[in-house]
Amino acid sequence: MEYQIESIAKAAGDTLPPFLYRYMYPKIQDCKDIIIESKIYFISPLKFNDPFDCRIAFDYSGSPRELKKQYVKNFTKTYKHLGKKKIDKLASECVLHKVHSEHTNFTNSILSKIGILSFSESNSNILLWSHYADKHRGLCFEFKSSNNSPFFGVSWPVQYKENYPLYKFVEIDREQIIPELLLIKSIDWKYEKEWRIIKHPSTNALGEIPGNGYHYFHHSELNGIIFGCRIDEAFKNQVIELSKLSKNELKLYQAQDRRTEFTVDITPL
Repeated sequence: MEYQIESIAKAAGDTLPPFLYRYMYPKIQDCKDIIIESKIYFISPLKFNDPFDCRIAFDYSGSPRELKKQYVKNFTKTYKHLGKKKIDKLASECVLHKVHSEHTNFTNSILSKIGILSFSESNSNILLWSHYADKHRGLCFEFKSSNNSPFFGVSWPVQYKENYPLYKFVEIDREQIIPELLLIKSIDWKYEKEWRIIKHPSTNALGEIPGNGYHYFHHSELNGIIFGCRIDEAFKNQVIELSKLSKNELKLYQAQDRRTEFTVDITPL
C-alpha cells in the first residue's frame, strides 16, 4: 500500500535541487553496483543509525468507550482472521490494562517492508563525510535529479522538528500517520539537508515485493564521483577504472581540505 506523502512534502515548500549526493563507504562492490549495474540498495527504516527516526507520539486521552472503539477499528484492519468476538475482547483488554503498544507494532510492520534511500543537497559537509563516507576515506556519488525522473521524481525533503508529531489516538486514522513517520526527524539532523526516496512494497505474480532491497535508476542520472580527502589511492584508482566502464561519461572530483575553514573544496580531476 502506498501512503500519500505529497501533502507534507509540499507544505515544506522545498523544490528538488538539480543534484543530490549519496555518501558511501569505500566498498568496491557497492561502487560496481552503482557505476556498472545502475542499482542501489534501499534500507529498511528499522535499520537506521538514529533510533529516534521514523517515530511519532500518541495522546491516549479519551473515555474507555472511545479508546475501545478505536482499538476495534484498528484491530479489524490488522487482525481480520481473529473474528469479531476475539477482536472485541482484545480491544477491551488493551483499554483495561492500558496497553498502548499496538501502534508500535503497526508502524514496525509498515517500516519493515518499506525501503528508504537517503541523499543530501550538500557535497561538502564535513560531518556527512565523516559519518557516511568512513571519515573522509570514502566517496560521494553525484546524481542528476529531476521531477520528470521515475526515480528522483519521487524524492521528498526531510522535515526537522523539535518534537515528535503528536496524534490523538481516538481521532486519527492510522494510515494518516505514515507520511510524518517517514519524513520527520529531530532538528539536530538539520545540517544533513536530507532528501528521501521511499519505496513501498508491491506485488507481482510471485507475491509481495518489499520496498527495501535493490532498485534501479537510469544510468544517465549518475553524473559524477567525488573522492574523499583521505581516500586510499589504490581504491581511488580502482573506482576510476570502473568509471571508464560506465554507460555514460562520469565527472570525477577530489575533495580537498580547505585548511582555513571547516569545509572541503571539490575540484575536478
